[in-house]
Amino acid sequence: MVTSSASVAFIGNTSDVDAVRGRILEMNLSNYTKDICDLGDVKEEIGTSIGAIIIDQIEANHFLPFVINDPFVDLSNDEVFLDHFFSPAFISNRQEARDRHTHLGVQKHFLPDNFEWLESKHLRLGDIKADPQRVEVFLRNADLISINLNVIRLADNIGHSESCTAGLSIEELAMIAKYAGASPKLKTLLIEGYDPAVDHHAMMSSNIALLYWYFLEGYQVRLRESTEIERTKSYTLMVEEVDGAIEFIENTDSGRWWVRIYSQDADDMVDIPCTKTDYEEACQNEISQRILSILSNV
Repeated sequence: MVTSSASVAFIGNTSDVDAVRGRILEMNLSNYTKDICDLGDVKEEIGTSIGAIIIDQIEANHFLPFVINDPFVDLSNDEVFLDHFFSPAFISNRQEARDRHTHLGVQKHFLPDNFEWLESKHLRLGDIKADPQRVEVFLRNADLISINLNVIRLADNIGHSESCTAGLSIEELAMIAKYAGASPKLKTLLIEGYDPAVDHHAMMSSNIALLYWYFLEGYQVRLRESTEIERTKSYTLMVEEVDGAIEFIENTDSGRWWVRIYSQDADDMVDIPCTKTDYEEACQNEISQRILSILSNV
């Protein structure tokens, strides 16, 4: 799995991920051999944090790390890791942290009372089940994506102590991994919650291998889109619920959509990922709560 021109780096940060490697090598990787590299396992005794190694690979080799993180290692306390992905203001400012952090696959009956629920920032498990493509909008501008294996339903994840009877199927999560690989801004994908000591049925290692394969498939989309000249169409709508016009942008090659947001003085603009459904609803004078929330913060 090692080549001289790798793009996606496989990194293990747990005691034994060889079972995952074995599952990966059983798959057909012929379309991806020039884009992958196995960097081995990070051992505690080397005296370097996993966060430092991830950052080194991003900056020095332009790899996109696919990291299987030790279930007993909390990267949220790794200062090197945090300093790279988040500004000091983000780390110290809880409000900014809430604004930039998104939870997907939430089961609301498990949320604490003080959890601030915003439809524009979080996606319920039921919403993903109803329309898995909605996840892509949330992932498109992500710098860091963390997938905890406990989001997989127990029937597909036997051995994981925190999986519930309700959850995503492995097929649904594989589609999400593909969206993650296609995300143009993504710097790292973390796989959390893998404990080989309790993976007696080898389901977790098989699941991670499948996520890796679909992540690579999505990465091919990312590579193609980065080398193509974007062809877009613009649609301007007048909607009753909003003061002024709303502009939607369609990439006619990829099928992705954005809503263009202007600042109050119209000197600055930003394109926010959205779906074709958002545009179609706007054509019927219906604006999703997510877009309304974005517009209210401009």
